[in-house]
Amino acid sequence: MVTGVVKATVRNDGGTVEIDGIVASLVSNGGHSIVGGQVGNYSGKGPATFKSGAVLQGVPLEQT
Repeated sequence: MVTGVVKATVRNDGGTVEIDGIVASLVSNGGHSIVGGQVGNYSGKGPATFKSGAVLQGVPLEQT
């Protein structure tokens, strides 16, 4: 779980990663990523859930 600020890439290569803070980039290659905070860039083939109020590339999202 990330609850602070990460000015780097967070990689999920398996397991569950939850973002409630701010990260520059999230790469999800496996496992499951849950985003409730702010992500600058998202990439990868792993599934991700964006909670209502999450921000991706500066745009607030509805839950997906």
